Amino acid sequence: MNYYKAISLLVGLLITLRSESQTPGIKVIARAKEDSVVLRWGPTSALVWEMANKVGYVVKRYTVVRQGEVVKDANQTRVIIGNQIKPWPLEKWENIAKKDKYAAIAAQALYGKSFTLTNPSTNAMQFANQSAERDNRWSFALFTADQSVSAATCMGLRLVDRSIRKNEKYLYRITVFQQNKNYPIDSGAVYVDPSEKLELPPPEEVKAEFGDQSVMIQWNTLYHETIYSSYRVERSDDEGKTFKPTDELSFTSARPTYAANSHVSYYLDSIPQNNKVYFYRVVGVTPFGEMGQPSEVVKGVGLGSANGVIAVVTIAEERNGTAYIEWKYPAENLMNIKGFAIARAASTKGPFIDLNTKIIEVGTNSFIDKTPGPINYYVVRAFGKDGKTTTSFPYMVQLEDNTPPSAPMQLKGSVSKQGIATIQWAPNKETDLIGYRVFRANSLNEEFVQITKDVIKEPIFEDSVTLNTLTRKVFYKVIASDLRYNLSDYSAPLALERPDIIPPSQSPFTLSESKGTAIYLRWEPCSSEDISNYQIFRSNMGDTARMLLKELPKDTTSYRDGAVQLGKRYKYQLVVKDSTGLFSKPSVAVVTCVDYGVRPAIQEILTKVDREGKRIILQWNYKMEGLKGFQLYRSAGESPIRLYQFIEPDKIQFIDREIRANTKYVYQLRAVFKGGAESEMSQSLTLNY
Repeated sequence: MNYYKAISLLVGLLITLRSESQTPGIKVIARAKEDSVVLRWGPTSALVWEMANKVGYVVKRYTVVRQGEVVKDANQTRVIIGNQIKPWPLEKWENIAKKDKYAAIAAQALYGKSFTLTNPSTNAMQFANQSAERDNRWSFALFTADQSVSAATCMGLRLVDRSIRKNEKYLYRITVFQQNKNYPIDSGAVYVDPSEKLELPPPEEVKAEFGDQSVMIQWNTLYHETIYSSYRVERSDDEGKTFKPTDELSFTSARPTYAANSHVSYYLDSIPQNNKVYFYRVVGVTPFGEMGQPSEVVKGVGLGSANGVIAVVTIAEERNGTAYIEWKYPAENLMNIKGFAIARAASTKGPFIDLNTKIIEVGTNSFIDKTPGPINYYVVRAFGKDGKTTTSFPYMVQLEDNTPPSAPMQLKGSVSKQGIATIQWAPNKETDLIGYRVFRANSLNEEFVQITKDVIKEPIFEDSVTLNTLTRKVFYKVIASDLRYNLSDYSAPLALERPDIIPPSQSPFTLSESKGTAIYLRWEPCSSEDISNYQIFRSNMGDTARMLLKELPKDTTSYRDGAVQLGKRYKYQLVVKDSTGLFSKPSVAVVTCVDYGVRPAIQEILTKVDREGKRIILQWNYKMEGLKGFQLYRSAGESPIRLYQFIEPDKIQFIDREIRANTKYVYQLRAVFKGGAESEMSQSLTLNY
């Protein structure tokens, strides 16, 4: 037989043996060494993987070419070099899993406990969850086999044939040890010429883009996508003398082939410091765990910035009528900035105005303000060479001042029928005045008490006084304060008359009804002019004690009580309060909270589209008694929305992994309760994946 014709027939045999992606089978690749052939294989589906793990694999070798001549009957040369190869039992994994992180992942994929979310009432959903877990285990197992020789060997997916001979070419065939007649599994085959040596090429078109303590590495994966299954990025901190991996795990690109620039992979690395040269290279890793030749070396320097570095003010004090400011700036960052500026303001809120006419040089760390105000707030700004600016926290300087302002004069005022006392006085003339404090007493013989919580800026103040008292007068005094908190003497006392009082009228209820899980109340507006607010009280029927639910503004005519229990009967009282502190007689309403089986809709729903993780995440917060669970509705694309998942009541999150790219999904949630009640449907959530 012609040699080249035999090779053509052999290639045809391989094509026949390789199963289609939808056919249960085994895929196999090989690498020829000097004295051996390394075989790596993998099942085409999770189900094939599980079945093969139970019965094991058989590796057969056929000699098809010997001494340059095609073997006429290759079946006569068949040798079984691996029989019933299975994954190692769990107890043999412990030592190797401690040394090899990929072996630990493989062991977890094989023997880890199940975390499947199942719904006992939905058999189809239980089957879907179990199928998803099976696919995940299978995917992780094949991934670790590509990264680690140990993981592939321990899982029974790798074998080394050391019995090869020179001038021979082989066909290897992988089958399962025992076929299942109801689910046949195709074998996998690969042709190997040990004399052919494959040189592992270096990655190409490697580029580096440096930023602030960061670098983005990119390289072309198109040329070597049939050779390398992952890549390792290495960095040198000693000018290219030695290189170390930047990450413990190899980099595997998960970008789809139809994406823009799908042939380019990217890796972001954080560098320890700026203004230092770092060297990078990329190394390819084959499914056999082999390291290829490193790429060409790229290098660069991180871009320094003033951003995030604080210019700390260490001294800011008065010196003989001037303000002296001194600051510190990290010496290692001085090379990143052009200089400093000093700014001043009268308060921490600003505005801060620059005091220096030109930028302060980097070697300078102090400044003297010759014209400060009574109170000054200073900040130091550092200007980065990259155009960014950082600013210190404000630091205060006060000038020496022990002279108090004069006492306020010309006090006058009045008390309205609503019990509002208005006091006014002549403004003080001092330029460093910060404001006033107001004091009150019911008699000139008692101590005056401060009624302003803080210093007030304007010479006017309103006070609320009670009119329900036998004391007909109220007395006020005012003192002034400057920026150094020097206090003036008290002003002369101001006596104001309290007006007569009339209690407000009732506001009768016009509506009291139960709806959903709340009780709704409505009333007529009070006809009195000096209304301050409404007060709503509630008590259980038969109880004498009542509870204040809320104080409502005077223009309110309705109230919703959502803190009630279904089936209970309540008594409500509405009281009107006027500005003098008087109360009306209460209006009364008795209402039963009827259970209509309707609960409030779920409001707080957060969503996240995780394209990298190929999932959509929904989270919510809904706490009510008697909760049975949640019904999740979903529509995909143009399909109608329908019940998609029942979720247990203790769950507040759902991860949807059954999604397709370029598809619009709409979700809605409804809470269901043990007694048969249901919440209203939540708002629709539309997400594009």
